[in-house]
Amino acid sequence: MKMPEVLERSSVKLIPLSMAHAEELWESARDEDLWEHYTFRKMESFEKFKKFLEGSLAEAESGKGFTFTIIDKDTGKMRGGTSFLDIQPASRSLEIGRTWLAKDLHGTGFNAECKLLLLTYCFEELKLIRVFFKTDSNNLRSQKAMGKIGAKYEGTLRNHMIREDGTFRHSAYYSIIVSEWEEVKLKLSEQL
Repeated sequence: MKMPEVLERSSVKLIPLSMAHAEELWESARDEDLWEHYTFRKMESFEKFKKFLEGSLAEAESGKGFTFTIIDKDTGKMRGGTSFLDIQPASRSLEIGRTWLAKDLHGTGFNAECKLLLLTYCFEELKLIRVFFKTDSNNLRSQKAMGKIGAKYEGTLRNHMIREDGTFRHSAYYSIIVSEWEEVKLKLSEQL
């Protein structure tokens, strides 16, 4: 699948992740609360953050993923990241995930604008038939946000992942299929 060089709207610009972005992204990423529902749960050092980014870049090299750096166009600053994961060309589907965003942008509609950019590219450029999302079953804020944009709950995979601390994570899955796209697009546009 062909990945874009830039996706852009009025407040948000998404560009391909580069290790050159690490230091600026770290300014937002050092907030521990952002990582509460990841399998590692803590981003305690810049070195660990760089390894996280290197993993995303390795996925891109293999064709299994693609990560964007999120830029707040109002400030020109890099403020987060989001990814296409589990890219499945044969079944025309992928996951949008591994999204993290500077805490001061939470609840502002900024993430809705990111999702509108990503989903528009998925359904209108890549001609996908399904886009899915997964989150920790304890991450109620994320699940509520997925429902708010019109993603449908599909179920929970129990003991789906093992966290860095050895505990088990259950993953709640949501999806949007092509026949729902126009309705979802409208809902997202109304949130901006």
